[in-house]
Parts: sequence; C-alpha cells; structure tokens
Amino acid sequence: MKKAFTLIELLIAIVIVVIFCALMVPIFGGGNVSDGARVGCVGKFANKGVMVKSWEGELIMGGTKGSSDGDGGLSLVANVWEFTVMDNGIAEQINMLLDTGHRAKFFYHQSFFYNPFVRDTAYTVWKVEDLQPTNSLRHGF
Repeated sequence: MKKAFTLIELLIAIVIVVIFCALMVPIFGGGNVSDGARVGCVGKFANKGVMVKSWEGELIMGGTKGSSDGDGGLSLVANVWEFTVMDNGIAEQINMLLDTGHRAKFFYHQSFFYNPFVRDTAYTVWKVEDLQPTNSLRHGF
C-alpha cells in the first residue's frame, strides 16, 4: 500500500523549493533578458517604498500609440515608458533632467525576474545622458 504525503512533509517540500528558487535569482542575475536605450523627457520621478526605497519614473518618448477600448473603438495614448533607478547618483541626474525638461538617453537592463517588493518595474536604468547640454543654450542654439 502506498503512503500519502503528510501535511508536514508537503510543507517542508514547498519550503525547500521556495528557498532554492530564491537562491537561483541572485545567482543568475535576476534573469536579465535585454539591454537597451530609450530617448525622451522625464515626466514623473519619485522615491517610493515603505521599507525599501527605489526611484520610480516615467519617460515620455513622444508620439502616441493606439489602445482598443474593447468595443471596437480606438483611443490614442501617450508613448510612456516606466523605469526604476536603484542608484542615488543616477537619480540625482534624472531629477536635474526633470527640472530642466531636457531630452535624455536612458540606458537600461530589463530583468525577467524582479522583486516587486523592492521595485515597480522590470527596467533598471543604469546610465543617463543629457542630450541638450546647458552650454548649447548659452549660444542660442
């Protein structure tokens, strides 16, 4: 006769699987699936979180994209990209871009796995370049 698993054995097995999965995410780098860059103006940027703070923002990339309302109608919405910043130095640069309204190029890593208790998006910005340096404004260009 085959013996069924007891509740304790089942819970122990689940705990072992969860611990194994939790250890695999940092080892494999969070499942980085892409690296890239996007260009636009910062529309929103905030330091969020209750226990762990991260910087969350929106980049307005210009143009629009269509969205169906389910009844066959089409509406146009702004082309906005949501991102996360974990580095305070990068966050300071983005806050300056928000103040000036300059267009910038955002370099990012996209993760397959990420902890939603630590950040809101799968896109982590690691570098920012201002595309409108302040010295060009001095010359009237």
